[in-house]
Amino acid sequence: MVLHFITLVALVSAREYPGWAFAKHGGRPPLPFAQSGRVQDATVAFFMGNASGFDNDEELKAEAQFGLAGIGWQINNVPSNDTHLEDAEVQTAKQLKATRAGVRVLVSRNSAVVSTFWDTARTAFADHSKESYWVRDVKGTVVETDWISPAGNTPKRWVNFSNPDAADWWATEYIGPVLTSTLFDGLYLDCACEAPPGVDDAAFAAVQMSAQDTIDRMLPRAALAGKWVTAWDNEGGVRLASASQCASDMRALLSKGTGYATLQVSFDQRDAHQSLDAALAAFLLARGLYATLMWPVTGVYETASSYKWNRTLLEHDFGAPLAGAREEPTGVFTRRYENGAATLDCNALKVHLNLGAEPERSGTHA
Repeated sequence: MVLHFITLVALVSAREYPGWAFAKHGGRPPLPFAQSGRVQDATVAFFMGNASGFDNDEELKAEAQFGLAGIGWQINNVPSNDTHLEDAEVQTAKQLKATRAGVRVLVSRNSAVVSTFWDTARTAFADHSKESYWVRDVKGTVVETDWISPAGNTPKRWVNFSNPDAADWWATEYIGPVLTSTLFDGLYLDCACEAPPGVDDAAFAAVQMSAQDTIDRMLPRAALAGKWVTAWDNEGGVRLASASQCASDMRALLSKGTGYATLQVSFDQRDAHQSLDAALAAFLLARGLYATLMWPVTGVYETASSYKWNRTLLEHDFGAPLAGAREEPTGVFTRRYENGAATLDCNALKVHLNLGAEPERSGTHA
């Protein structure tokens, strides 16, 4: 997608959201590793971890259940005085992989701002030779605001991607080690989700255009290294609020599932009109070659031990799909797999999950 400069200026604040850099590509990249028919391999959650220390055994076990476990930026924040995040990520990744061999580990990096809990950023902030690496306001002052955290706010700065040296620092020193580590299977990009205060719109639009170029150069490197780059946005889930809402949600997912490299279906357990059964059915109905079933972010600090998990459903191997999803009659969606089938009856607001040799599971909520 090519945007005229004037249009980009108008959209600059709106488009800096999680996963904004994937929009021109039609969604997040394809997974660089094969997915089995086991639903667990496709599950993902982000920002998981404990700010008051390293994860205990209960939390590690809960995080390791996910096919893709996203380590949070908050890990061990309090004891470390908001420093040494990269070291904490290494230790946590080792613990997760020792807990369950099949887990894939993602770490968070930012597509706009950096803060000092990353040692890489803290060192760069203190280096006067790198003062041109940061976005400045109309008065020429480096823009520095707070990264808000219950564990204690830390300074954050916007990366001046218009400076080739700053863009190279972001790609090589900040992102590069994730792509070369054997402990990490990828990264997920966070956003500032706000424009830098006091910065001219046109100047920041140019920064974002350069950021897009930098990320576009990074993505092939990540794929070549066998790493997945993603974000914590999603294509949505299915709400059983009404027949029309259910059918509309499902049709939207089916439309995106055919065109997106990696569809990301969500299950928000805080929503009374969502259920794990319905989310799994939607995932099975809409998924293409690659897809994830995501537990959305629920706060600053995530705990996987608070997320609903169902071994019968999520650890079942459905095998390969035998055909695409069909809507017949109107409002009733069905798809068959080698080892099961999923039916979402939006007219009756009911879900039917056939687990092959096991009894059929049905109901409105899990």
